[in-house]
Amino acid sequence: MIKQDNYKYPDIPRGIQLLMDKLPFFILLIDNEHNIYYANNAVAKFLNKSHGEIQGKYCPMLIHGKKCAVDECTLEKSLRTGTWSNTEYKDERSGRWLKTFICPTDLKTNSGKKLYYHTARDITEQKAVLQDKDLLFAIEEITSRILRVGLENIPLEKMLNRMLYEILDNEYISLVEKGYVFLVEEEGFLHLAAAKNMPSAVRKVCSEIKFGQCLCGRAAKRQELIFTDHINEEHDTSYEGIKPHGHYIVPLILEGETAGVLCFYTKPGEQRDEKKEKFLRAVADVITGIIKHTKTEAALLEKEKLAGVGQMTAGIVHELNNSLTAMIPNIELLEEDIREIIPDESKEDLSQLRKGALRMKKMLSSILSYSRVSDRKEPGYIHINDIIEETLELLSPVIKKSKAEIKKSLSEVPRLRLPGDKIIQVFVNLIKNSLQALDKQENPVIEIETSYESSDNRVVIKLTDNGEGIEEKKLAKIFQPFYSTKPKGKGTGLGLSIVSDIIKSLEGTIDVQSQIGEFTRLIIKFPA
Repeated sequence: MIKQDNYKYPDIPRGIQLLMDKLPFFILLIDNEHNIYYANNAVAKFLNKSHGEIQGKYCPMLIHGKKCAVDECTLEKSLRTGTWSNTEYKDERSGRWLKTFICPTDLKTNSGKKLYYHTARDITEQKAVLQDKDLLFAIEEITSRILRVGLENIPLEKMLNRMLYEILDNEYISLVEKGYVFLVEEEGFLHLAAAKNMPSAVRKVCSEIKFGQCLCGRAAKRQELIFTDHINEEHDTSYEGIKPHGHYIVPLILEGETAGVLCFYTKPGEQRDEKKEKFLRAVADVITGIIKHTKTEAALLEKEKLAGVGQMTAGIVHELNNSLTAMIPNIELLEEDIREIIPDESKEDLSQLRKGALRMKKMLSSILSYSRVSDRKEPGYIHINDIIEETLELLSPVIKKSKAEIKKSLSEVPRLRLPGDKIIQVFVNLIKNSLQALDKQENPVIEIETSYESSDNRVVIKLTDNGEGIEEKKLAKIFQPFYSTKPKGKGTGLGLSIVSDIIKSLEGTIDVQSQIGEFTRLIIKFPA
């Protein structure tokens, strides 16, 4: 323990010295050559030295470890102006923020050197609080600006461009005014959606980025923010004329999946800034929310359009069905009336015409059954195997075009008390989903199996395709509304959600099994 109270300084009244020694901040008297004449107990404690070890020492060396005055030195400013001076600076050795004040006094040393009264306070904590307030204010301001853009009725890409400009114009983060926004429109790939000051050479090589490629692809794959102050070994992409720079790469995470990436530029050698990272993460969260909202609105609009098309189609089908209802008896009468007077080949042609009209009527009846919303309070009994056959008939043109082989193993099962139109809707969605999954398969196969589990009195339907399969982490999400594993434009993400809702409303269950590269199997169970 340093005994400081007994140390006396000449020319300083004892009472004043005792008072200064009790104050918690640093107090010094230094001459015009930076030599320490007096230091209070707070300075002695901070340096872990006695007063005798401090007095007469060169202040820049003792306090800052410098051989000459530091740039922020308030004494130098006071010497130039002849009056008081103050400043705030971050001490290199301790990493602490200090607020210093100095002013000339009437006191002089024995050798006649003028003494200056010098104080210093540690304001690191206060600075942090103020910086946190600044950060919160900056986040609040940019959030308001981004949300304002998000409320406008404009396409998503135009919206993202406007948001990007707002972020890069923000004074708080002071980034280089260059940045890009990438979105995941195809699984495993980032596609350029918005850009500011993007050179044509960059646009050429970065319009599409695979997950794991370069910094943006790595941030997307790892789902973590990446910072670099230079072009390092992970910066795979290069082009002629590329200039030194750094990056903040911030992933956009939507319900556990990478939805995109924000790419910002920094000056080469710039230090990593925790406040900037917090700001950019907050920005990413807001943009992710807006992307989700925009895509949900678009999917709902698509659903409304499909419903409108469905109603219109149902009307057309109804009229065609009515026309065929009148046409088929007339064809049959015509066959009877002219049977004796036309050649055999014409009879065959007339027979084919009648059979074709009957097939068309059967298909139109299936479409009407599928599109009709049942208003019966109590559904009738159905044979699930008949419903499957009816669905396959309904989808026969699509199945034929896909060249998929349909393998059926339909066992004798009990009748079910279910609405037939709803069950057709379930099977249409599931079979169409399987056909889309088999789009690139060389030998596409769909297996449909029915069976009865007597142990729990349930009818089981299994639908298996030999498509690419679904990753395990995505299996739990496939029944969520608007979730889709299909490329952009090839699905709304509503089909399986609707299927799940229908089955659950009928006290049934639906489960999924899958193995990558081998199969996907949907298992439906209804109480018998």
